[in-house]
Amino acid sequence: MGTTVNLNNLGEVEVSYKYLSTLENRLVVKTPAEALNTLCHLYHKESMGIQEQFLVIYLNRSNMVIGSCNLFRGSNSACVVDIKLILAVGIKLMANSVILSHNHPSGNLKPSEQDLSLTKKIHSALAAVEMSLLDHLIVSPDFKYLAFSEEGLL
Repeated sequence: MGTTVNLNNLGEVEVSYKYLSTLENRLVVKTPAEALNTLCHLYHKESMGIQEQFLVIYLNRSNMVIGSCNLFRGSNSACVVDIKLILAVGIKLMANSVILSHNHPSGNLKPSEQDLSLTKKIHSALAAVEMSLLDHLIVSPDFKYLAFSEEGLL
């Protein structure tokens, strides 16, 4: 009880977001094809065929894109995804919904059991903070895709 605690060296949390354009200039994403069009600008194209990437698009109530993150990169067959980071960014942006995407360097668009399990976990986590999961797209190096929403996997 006699120990003095020094709290002066703790980190500081800062939450901020700056709009870099007006709302009328923002993309609206309502279909998987529109999501893919947005994703084409976000993926690191030079590594699509050799390394998995996991991206998140954050949307407001009108399905306007308010932010995106190319959060995670992995090997040629796997990528570790931290759900807490997905939620943290969404909360900072006050997002209403998200679209997930990751690439399969092999070009095989079939979701793995891990893909399905992760999607369910993220869906539940988002629901807990009142955000919706609109879709999850698996993308090949030549930008063909499988949308979970179109396959009844959400």
